[in-house]
Amino acid sequence: MAFVFISGCKKEGTEYHYLSSEIKEWSVYQPGSYWIYKNEVTGLLDSSYIKSQPEVRFDWIQVTDRYAIAQEEIRYVVSGSFLQVLYIDQSGSWEQFYNQSGHNNYGLLWYIKGEGFHKTEKIQNFQINDTSYSNVLHSVYNVSTDTSFVESWIVKNVGVIKYLKRIGNIDTTWTLMRYHSVQ
Repeated sequence: MAFVFISGCKKEGTEYHYLSSEIKEWSVYQPGSYWIYKNEVTGLLDSSYIKSQPEVRFDWIQVTDRYAIAQEEIRYVVSGSFLQVLYIDQSGSWEQFYNQSGHNNYGLLWYIKGEGFHKTEKIQNFQINDTSYSNVLHSVYNVSTDTSFVESWIVKNVGVIKYLKRIGNIDTTWTLMRYHSVQ
């Protein structure tokens, strides 16, 4: 029976789709990385740190009995109140970076291979808590209605520098105070 299973999984042709280095530079961090955020509503500080090595796996799409497409995905766990499980995955030419918090996925970045970032605004200079950042990507992800959304501001090789979550009429905003990122 094991022989049939192994034989059945072997494909004559498998096309591997790897995530671009561009999306990885904006979204993949290693253990030792941490971020200290200030909750702008309560004034409390919150730390987020990488709890595990990024897990690289492939999502298999069966095309025929003997041919498949394997799309690279990366997942890692973060300890923090709003950043919890970060995923980078793809669908065709699209690559997505999102935060899984509870039972919800909140989009952070979208990248189209060969075209660049999509649904984002590039901000040349952006200041948070007396620190200036350049080349910031700002995106808005609609959760379910016009009144529920997530906005994120992300810097390459730094991470999320500002995160605003609105559910109904309740806003919560976290801003970066200090960080150490390992890629």
